[in-house]
Amino acid sequence: MIWRLVEDGSPGEWTIQGQIQQPAGSGPRHIAIVGAYPLCMHDQLLSFCTGDTLYTVHETASTLTAQRLPAAPNGTSTITTQLSTVPQNNLTDAVFAAAEILIPVPTTKFPKTYIYVSNRNVGTTVDPRGDTIAIFEALPNMGLQLVNQVYTGLQQVRGMEFGGEDDEFLVASGVVGTGGVLILKRVDGGAGLEEVVRNTDVLTRTTFLWGSW
Repeated sequence: MIWRLVEDGSPGEWTIQGQIQQPAGSGPRHIAIVGAYPLCMHDQLLSFCTGDTLYTVHETASTLTAQRLPAAPNGTSTITTQLSTVPQNNLTDAVFAAAEILIPVPTTKFPKTYIYVSNRNVGTTVDPRGDTIAIFEALPNMGLQLVNQVYTGLQQVRGMEFGGEDDEFLVASGVVGTGGVLILKRVDGGAGLEEVVRNTDVLTRTTFLWGSW
């Protein structure tokens, strides 16, 4: 389940308010809520209005789900869409565990809402192309459509972060292997990713902070 917390008294003190039940054994790992910022605009900049939608990436099941964010503390809602994040492959002894989920805010350059989910093959047989970042298009009424599986040359892609103007660039790395740190650029309106540069001096990383100082 997903636990819901509220601040309790002084800043930094939190208590459990309620929960959002998830499929048994699915292992919800990371979530993203779309609709906390304005997505409905009158200049046709954006393709549709998503509302308050809860997207969850499930580590054990390697799935991405979409559902209406239920009312606190213990409201319920039905999972509208559930799709696998795993790329099609013929690997033996592959064990997948989805990790990160990122949803950049739509812009004029990238008007559609795309969801980026990192995959980790933690099994004994690895793909020479590396693990993938799965790209899903967010559709009206909380629908989802897989549009791409981008092979990264990284093993067990875990940490990744968008940055740059219009969140055009994505930095990613794996937690094992020698793939290094990879910078990708969003193409095809966000439906694809292309490699810009790779640094193998730092072999693995688990998280990134993108900014300017």
